[in-house]
Amino acid sequence: MDFRTFKSKAIFHLVGLFSFLIYPLYSLKMKKVNVKSIDDTLEELLKTNKSMSRFGDGEIKWIFKDCNDSFEKNSDELSNQLLRVFNSNNNDLMITMYDSIRGVHGLNGEAKKYSKMFWSRYFKKFSKYINYNKQYYNTQVTRPYMDYKEKDFTKYSDFFSKLKKIWSNKSILIVEGDSSNLGVGNDLLSDAKSVYRIECPRENAFNKYNDIFSSVKKHISEKKIDIVLIALGPTATILASDLCDIGQRSLDIGHVDLEYEWFKMGAKKKVDIANRYVNEVDGGKKQVKNNDPDFNKQILERIN
Repeated sequence: MDFRTFKSKAIFHLVGLFSFLIYPLYSLKMKKVNVKSIDDTLEELLKTNKSMSRFGDGEIKWIFKDCNDSFEKNSDELSNQLLRVFNSNNNDLMITMYDSIRGVHGLNGEAKKYSKMFWSRYFKKFSKYINYNKQYYNTQVTRPYMDYKEKDFTKYSDFFSKLKKIWSNKSILIVEGDSSNLGVGNDLLSDAKSVYRIECPRENAFNKYNDIFSSVKKHISEKKIDIVLIALGPTATILASDLCDIGQRSLDIGHVDLEYEWFKMGAKKKVDIANRYVNEVDGGKKQVKNNDPDFNKQILERIN
């Protein structure tokens, strides 16, 4: 083991020890945050026409300009816009919170350790933005599989079947990074009436936010879009809110396609997927060219 590896592991264990000591001090207050379960969040999406903006660990890090070595660079503007969305009072917009703020029961060992470390570091400074009288929803509704110990096939098969009913027989517009390929090669979108796409930069998409927003507004009118599905990191969080404000149902759908792929292959840990940009695994941040003619027909615009 070289010194750098030793130093890295030593820091990791020190942070783990710190979280072991600090996490219990915050846990009682964290439990006072009103966050719906994953299943209840899914039911809300099914029975209403609400939009959804997701706040996971990444979005909280971007708020504090502390999301380093990621696909979206930190900036004051990104931080300010995320906070604006988090404080939205639009009743048609579901604001979600990172699931583990309710507790770490049910998470697998790695996710449990990470969550304790995360909240030990960020809860105190993030808590000043939390409205303890507000009903939040569950960020993990689009990430229901990989972080959890239970990997029951029937349970998750039923979950994804219900999820797909949200856009069943609907005209959908996907706004995604140009190597995301959401729903390509699986049946995630097979029940949709029609599928259109706007392909955006897979990294630092927020730099092109105005272009993306203008493009989406143009095409939702022309194509009579029912639901916009957005997989574009923190840009999706902001875009879903802004579209909701103009009356367009929009869902920040996050990593749901990757979770579905991992579920189908029975993966026990996050692995690379050949035809996807997978930002959370080594070698996963890659450009993926898709030459499928049906996919290319769906593309309304490419924003570079």
